[in-house]
Amino acid sequence: MYNKYTRVSFNGTTVEIDNTQMPDEAYVHSKPGNMVLKVKLNENEHVSSASLNDKLVPAYFEDQGYAFLYLPPLEKKKYTLTFEIGKTAMPLAVYNDGTYNVYDLSQNAGEIKINVRVYGSQVVKVSCPRPFNIASDNPALIIEKMDYNEHEQMAYVHVKAKDFQGVTGDVILSLR
Repeated sequence: MYNKYTRVSFNGTTVEIDNTQMPDEAYVHSKPGNMVLKVKLNENEHVSSASLNDKLVPAYFEDQGYAFLYLPPLEKKKYTLTFEIGKTAMPLAVYNDGTYNVYDLSQNAGEIKINVRVYGSQVVKVSCPRPFNIASDNPALIIEKMDYNEHEQMAYVHVKAKDFQGVTGDVILSLR
């Protein structure tokens, strides 16, 4: 759907996204999924920051010299994506290398909130400071455990959906 109805124009590290032509029918039963943009990286480069209309990009992944920016499901409007390439990775990001969908990522008042749809059991990787507590707002989205790698500054959140067809909810990481 995005490929057919959405116009994307790159100007360096700014991307203009016009999704105003998306047909209303695309939103009748569910919203479109994540739009993914691919950015070429040189050796030892990473996307060091990324925002869509001044909000955090929900998820990120690197593979074989490319960065993949996972945008949230887009509404019928215009967006501006800005990103920077540098030697360090984003300090807060969901590193999406699993088979789950990340719809939103936000940080407010000592807490990180990740809106995610999980199928089966997954490990959600979050680049962030060490969380003190972790929770789910949906009883059908179970937090099984969390591991944290100090060197990587990465939380490995083991989650399980009670419904194998998928469960959506917020995973909340408390930072204090």
